[in-house]
Amino acid sequence: MGFPGAFALTLFVALSYPAHGFLQSNPFFNIDGAPQTELFFEEDVTEGTTPPAVVIERVVSFPVKNGHDLIELRNIGGQTANLVGWTLKDQAGNSQPLIFGEGDCEDVDSLAPTRSIVIKPKSESNPCGLDFGLSFRDEIFLEDDMGEIIASVAWDQSEQGTSIQRAHTGEYFIKQDELNVLGLLESLGNYTILLSVLEATGLNETLSAVSDPKYEGPKFPEPPPEIIDPQFPSWFGFQFNRSLLPPPPPPPPPPPPPKEGLPKRGPFTIFAPNDAAFQILLAGLAGPGNPPLPLDIFLTLPELEDILLYHMVPGAWSTDFLLNNTAIPTAKIAEIVPFADGAMTEGKIMIHDSCVDKPTPDPYECVQQIEFDKCNDPFMVSPLGAQWQGGYCQRTCQRCSCDLSSGVPCAEVLEADLRASNGIVHTLSRVMFPPPIFVKEIESFSPDDEAAGFGFEEETVTKDMLELKGPIGTVAPNSG
Repeated sequence: MGFPGAFALTLFVALSYPAHGFLQSNPFFNIDGAPQTELFFEEDVTEGTTPPAVVIERVVSFPVKNGHDLIELRNIGGQTANLVGWTLKDQAGNSQPLIFGEGDCEDVDSLAPTRSIVIKPKSESNPCGLDFGLSFRDEIFLEDDMGEIIASVAWDQSEQGTSIQRAHTGEYFIKQDELNVLGLLESLGNYTILLSVLEATGLNETLSAVSDPKYEGPKFPEPPPEIIDPQFPSWFGFQFNRSLLPPPPPPPPPPPPPKEGLPKRGPFTIFAPNDAAFQILLAGLAGPGNPPLPLDIFLTLPELEDILLYHMVPGAWSTDFLLNNTAIPTAKIAEIVPFADGAMTEGKIMIHDSCVDKPTPDPYECVQQIEFDKCNDPFMVSPLGAQWQGGYCQRTCQRCSCDLSSGVPCAEVLEADLRASNGIVHTLSRVMFPPPIFVKEIESFSPDDEAAGFGFEEETVTKDMLELKGPIGTVAPNSG
């Protein structure tokens, strides 16, 4: 698969999640009526080489009490799907089909790679919705503007409180929607090793907890305040010398770091390796040429709890919050980094488990290395110099990648947004490992050592070091 090229567009997405209606990228579906959340973000969408592939990912035809029929579509291709003129209809053919890009659905005209659309019944507050009801025995079709069937799904019998879910193989299965995350894993049948590990570590009891009724949705960290430097014209003769101004007030202290472990109440998001993923791990732990590590020995490993906590995120993180190249702290504190860029993953949602910052041993933070234009300097990217495979400031400098053609062993989300009463499950293709958490340590040196690189000997930071105009080893920022 070649690396795609050049086309990119920017989406400004304002998401609001009412109780009814058409939802573009529905982020938090909760059966027991927990509060919804709102999100506004700017996301760059780049195009891959594989054509768009819109599938019917989920159908609810017999909802729980006070619930609604719904159909969820997802684009698993590498390019944005143009939905103008596409129709969604049921087998009866006696109702008005939903037509994308026209009439009440004029604004619903495209679907970016990895993104989903949730469609609910039409109403006064939701004019772009289903004008037909779903039966416990039914069939629905998605057709393009030429009348060609793009996707379809049929079911003979559905029970109340279930949904029809698409597997990554393209087949469909019945999912129980009212189970908690632990019960959901048990019901699906292909997570037996994960369930054994949860029991061995005692984490299964925590995952049985109900959701906190005050939960308001995932929270992203606030961006740092922007520093404004007024740009006066060159002929302005009375510009004040800003070096004489009093320094700005210090920024507020950062919020306390999250505590390791799971909260006592949900919701919980589980990145769940299936049995096949654990079998690959057991073979790898045994070493080349040896039979897989026996499960009974594996279950005694002291590292298991740390590994499991890295697969769990407090809160309900649907794929709509797995924003491209945006780190998410896990219950192990260490972060996972999703990648959903069409040009990189071709419609797949990938999870990077070693995309972290190792700080440089100078007085400067990683964000300053960006300002100094140092992110791709040989010193910064050298695994040998940093004693870390990603070099210095890999995360902040955005040097991580899940490009399918690069061989980077990211984990793939095989089945996304498997909703439970107290959280969400995402099926993973492999077991992830929590990376180290690096702490900023400023090594000190004498002025004569600066030209030689990092030959630090003194035990305190010198005045000369703090007066440097750029990162150590570079003396000053690039001029352009």
